[in-house]
Amino acid sequence: MTDQSNMPKEFIAAAYDRVMGLLKWRPYIEKALKRNDSYLTYEEVCQKVLAGTLLWFNNDDAFVIAEIITFSKGTYCHVCIAGGKFEDICNIEKEQVVPLLQMGGIKRMTMLARDGFTRRGLSEGWKPTKQHYYTKEI
Repeated sequence: MTDQSNMPKEFIAAAYDRVMGLLKWRPYIEKALKRNDSYLTYEEVCQKVLAGTLLWFNNDDAFVIAEIITFSKGTYCHVCIAGGKFEDICNIEKEQVVPLLQMGGIKRMTMLARDGFTRRGLSEGWKPTKQHYYTKEI
């Protein structure tokens, strides 16, 4: 086992926060993964959050899991999964996600959302696209 006595306390606290958040929000994460017919499992989401390939944001009443994706037209933040109270998800976006993205020069966010999001999302500045998300067994 690795000697962790030299690890900064902030690093250990951040890892602990992620683990506890993933455990707290597990039912919501699993429900979202099932709802969108995800290719990821809960365990894989946890591994990616802890490895830092998925970003974890949370407060007492909501969470957001996102990833940074770079394409030829630019770098985007894609919100993979969010859950909890809508107002608190919006607060996470404004207070945690957007400031981090702005520091990195990222100017656009994307997400797939369930049908009920459209009405409320419009009031928060989200614009629906003309695309739909489909899956097919082959």
